[in-house]
Amino acid sequence: MNSSDFYVALVATILPVAGFILLRFSRLRNTVFFQETYGVVLASFGAVIKNLTTSELALISLMAGLGEEFFFRGALIGPLGAILSSAAFALFHAVSFSYFVLALIMGFYLAGVYQWTGNLLAPVIVHALYDFTVFLIIRSHLKRMPKTGIDLIA
Repeated sequence: MNSSDFYVALVATILPVAGFILLRFSRLRNTVFFQETYGVVLASFGAVIKNLTTSELALISLMAGLGEEFFFRGALIGPLGAILSSAAFALFHAVSFSYFVLALIMGFYLAGVYQWTGNLLAPVIVHALYDFTVFLIIRSHLKRMPKTGIDLIA
């Protein structure tokens, strides 16, 4: 990977992270779309994420970035193209309809990063850094939640 592809990957990480932060910390968090998505994530992974160390979250993020990008972009984008490989990526993440939509958008975005750079490590970096940032935000939220479990989303 040359240095320009690395910098493209770092800059490309800003958009999806900013999108998550906008959804999580703005009034948009009160939309049904975000409530459904964030609620499913908390219900599915919250108990695990809350108790993991930062190093463990980094390792999980790196492994997800490597594994998913090598499969969906590295193996599938050639025979299926960007649209179908992104759809497969979204189906793999479809824990709810809203999460499917967000994963489809992210799949297109990661395919674009791959096609822009021609380097599979670029979407791996974007994916891993995005996951890691989101995991840290979710873990921080979960640690501040009341012990009763009420108010899962706000």
